[in-house]
Amino acid sequence: MRSGYRHRRIQELLASFVKLAAIATISDVMPLVGENRSIVHLGLRGLADTRAPGLRLLLESAGVRNGHSITARDIAFRVAPRINAAGRIQQASLIMDLLAARDTDKARVLLESLERINYRRKREQTRVLEEIKDMCEPDSRHRVLVFCGRHWHRGVLGIVAARLVDKFRRPVFVLSEEKDLAYGSGRSVPGINLNSLLERVRHHLEMFGGHEQAAGVTLQTVQIAPFRQELCAACPDIHAEDVIEIDANLPLADIADVWPQITRIEPFGHGNPNPIFATRVQIESPPVFVSSSVSKMRVRQNGRLFDVKQFGRGNATADASPGTRLDMAYSLLPDKWRREGFTIILEALRPAQ
Repeated sequence: MRSGYRHRRIQELLASFVKLAAIATISDVMPLVGENRSIVHLGLRGLADTRAPGLRLLLESAGVRNGHSITARDIAFRVAPRINAAGRIQQASLIMDLLAARDTDKARVLLESLERINYRRKREQTRVLEEIKDMCEPDSRHRVLVFCGRHWHRGVLGIVAARLVDKFRRPVFVLSEEKDLAYGSGRSVPGINLNSLLERVRHHLEMFGGHEQAAGVTLQTVQIAPFRQELCAACPDIHAEDVIEIDANLPLADIADVWPQITRIEPFGHGNPNPIFATRVQIESPPVFVSSSVSKMRVRQNGRLFDVKQFGRGNATADASPGTRLDMAYSLLPDKWRREGFTIILEALRPAQ
């Protein structure tokens, strides 16, 4: 009897730990292959039914309802920024107290504090992005982009760099100048190992550390220019801003048949990217922003109409005027609010070839 109880207790503890391990693995942009993939797969499945008050409220604040499936993207873009906000803007102990809370009322008070901190994080993040936007457009010949400003909050530099990678499709470093030193974070694109690049320019750095896709640096401000120059020279030319690798051609009407198979190879993320498909469409209605960062347009294919979303304010929809025939690269995301169970996400457009 006693050994049976002990076994069940160990199983319960492992189930709890793997949820947190999954969140940490995704948040730290680790490759979702091998044992990492297994941890995340099991953790996401467990997070769909979370009983711990603090973790449950944290997920709900990020728009993840208890009892509903959760994806690695939900963690990366909704949950992780909230967790990171505590340590980057104020004190990391706040998130620890929240996750350890056993009382719902106490957890709710802690979550309210976290939400206020997260609001400050988003406001600072927007300010830094706006300042970078006001800078001159980066030279397309630069293989690595390095942006710097005075007294940018260190806590938002990593997520700002990630947003800029999505926009420019090149490795990005964002540095905050504070007196004689600059502190910064870098994010990369698949195929470019940031840690290896930094090893080649370490003579310009006071400190650095990280892995393939994310890194942090400290350097003298007088070293910023040579750091940028040698980093660009050391980075291979991958034309990341021009090329999107297509996994398969898939007509939009066939998505529903393929969707169950796609879900079986989740979770998607670094090391196991979301498949990218291609097909030819005709624009039915031009893109319209339905929120500050999401636009939606309608396309026609073989007499049927399909809604397509795009995240961010990129230029993929620049030539999407009604009646135009275009080649469309797209991915798919789960959408529990749609009858089909998925949403079509625009990745790129080009004139039909």
